[in-house]
Amino acid sequence: MIKRNLLSIIGLPAGLICLLFCATPVRSQTSASIQPDRTRNVGDTVQIPVHITGTNVLNMAFYVDYDHTILTPHSTPYLNVVAGLEVTGYNADWQPGTLGLFLDAIGLEGQNYENDRIITLVFTLAKAGSTPMVFRTSPLPLPISGIWNELGLPIEPIAFTGNTITALPVVPPTRIVQNDTVHSGEILCYDATLTITVAGDGSVFLVEPNGQATFVAGQNIIYLPGTRVMLGGYMHGYITLNQQYCDSPAPGAAGLITAATASQTDTGPGWSIYPNPTSETITIDVSNLPQQEFNVALYNMQGALIRSQEMFTTRHNTLSVSDQPSGIYFLRLIWDNGYRTVKIIKN
Repeated sequence: MIKRNLLSIIGLPAGLICLLFCATPVRSQTSASIQPDRTRNVGDTVQIPVHITGTNVLNMAFYVDYDHTILTPHSTPYLNVVAGLEVTGYNADWQPGTLGLFLDAIGLEGQNYENDRIITLVFTLAKAGSTPMVFRTSPLPLPISGIWNELGLPIEPIAFTGNTITALPVVPPTRIVQNDTVHSGEILCYDATLTITVAGDGSVFLVEPNGQATFVAGQNIIYLPGTRVMLGGYMHGYITLNQQYCDSPAPGAAGLITAATASQTDTGPGWSIYPNPTSETITIDVSNLPQQEFNVALYNMQGALIRSQEMFTTRHNTLSVSDQPSGIYFLRLIWDNGYRTVKIIKN
């Protein structure tokens, strides 16, 4: 707490303060990375998970350099903050061309991470082009650690991995999706005006548990050997009838794979959600779970957060979707010791 108060009083980056005041850095195997290269279309949303490996981590400062004319922060600029951490600062224009992101452990005890995703940054592709994303823990081109333990000592050395984001000007006629992974918590959409080919030629396309992949094509979707969906993952594809693709809120579809065609109830241990499909409201029954508060969040097919609210297991919970256009949505429930993501169809 002393360190946080000092930072707020002085108003300097913590890395520079440690350069002046801290003792010998802590030596441990520490790394930070953002996701592999991504290619999307102009107007699409791209999610960038941040992963870290480190021991007794209390505070983190990250700086991301990228072309601000190609990428702009989404209206929901970050998601999936790992339990035990809080975002204490987010500034897309911390410096010209640099985003500043600051996270603290909740409390005064450091946390251990082993290539864990700690947060997902969310951007919109504003124009066609390609930009590298340079990821570091220093606001200056100096080897200053921006990760500290509970004693206020910098943790070194740190290995960084960045990536490149490419925005395509239009929906391509064909798209080949190979050696790509939809990570847990990601909701990704792939489209093409003619044909999408997934995996094949010895490549792999993988959807991890709680990952969601959607394919939208004008004529064909071809799933080849190497297409894998892990238990708890979700994948579906359809042929659009009205030239609406991933950036359209309410695509017309034929040949919908895995879509419910009649009202049903989605159930699991201690919970149920109905009706699905729906035109007005969704009932969320979690009365068989232990008494607690839980979070419900509704996302569209592009991964944009529509609404989020807290609910209680002891109440009759409903969520209205009457103000949303027809289409496919994803409802995520998060409680004390688990979570669940359910596809919702709005008529």
